[in-house]
Amino acid sequence: MGLLYPFPIDQDEEDRVVVGEDSSVLLKSYGLPYLFWGYLLAGLSVLAVLALAAKAPLEKMMGSQDPINSFLAVLVIATLIAVPLVAISFFFLEFRIHKRGQSLILTTHLFALPLRRRHFDLKDVGPLSISPFLGSPNMARRKNDPAHKAHQNRGYFELHLHTRDEKKVLVDRHSRKADLEKLKDLLERF
Repeated sequence: MGLLYPFPIDQDEEDRVVVGEDSSVLLKSYGLPYLFWGYLLAGLSVLAVLALAAKAPLEKMMGSQDPINSFLAVLVIATLIAVPLVAISFFFLEFRIHKRGQSLILTTHLFALPLRRRHFDLKDVGPLSISPFLGSPNMARRKNDPAHKAHQNRGYFELHLHTRDEKKVLVDRHSRKADLEKLKDLLERF
């Protein structure tokens, strides 16, 4: 979520923060940066060249009487179709946080269609909490050499919701703790 798809942290970001008349708030994550669109275009161009180069052999394999050749051709064609669809879907992925009164709804949207929806009653959960996460420190961090400080793995921070049955639900994560604190404050204001 927040590492590639950050949430807004200020109420003034009108295109991503929708404040309702019933004192509800809807936060929509930002999409991938424009640089990634360039990567997508480059990758799809390479894939198109590969597909054009493989067209004649695939047609020959499809016309073959051998079922293994036909199966392999269908598998390659399915891959050539699935890879661009999956790559493009990352650019139309959106996470939403909707808070209305004592209700918090976390949804994941793909092409503006809801894929996953989780509803939490805030009466049944504890307050939001921010905790650091460091998967594994690298050698630069272990040596603690000032010359290698720029290469240290600093990890990131996670915003959690704690349920009554003591489960931690990930709401968002970010490399900056201050941004998560602003997001937490924004959610608690409504």
